Amino acid sequence: MWPLQLDYAERNLRECQPTGTDNDELLELMRVTRTNRRAWIMDHQPTITDIIQRYPRLIDVPQAVSTVDCYSQY
Repeated sequence: MWPLQLDYAERNLRECQPTGTDNDELLELMRVTRTNRRAWIMDHQPTITDIIQRYPRLIDVPQAVSTVDCYSQY
């Protein structure tokens, strides 16, 4: 993914408040940013607060965290 596309996706995840009708779009943005999000977490070992500040949709879009994400490394 191009850096500008990734920046756009991350910015939208931070700035867009879920309305219930845009969950599919937000979930797609979470999918698109997953690889970089995981690398950032593994490389920088941020606090939970840092993660939520950068990716607040992990909290208010319940489908953003799936069993696949939690266990994909195994």
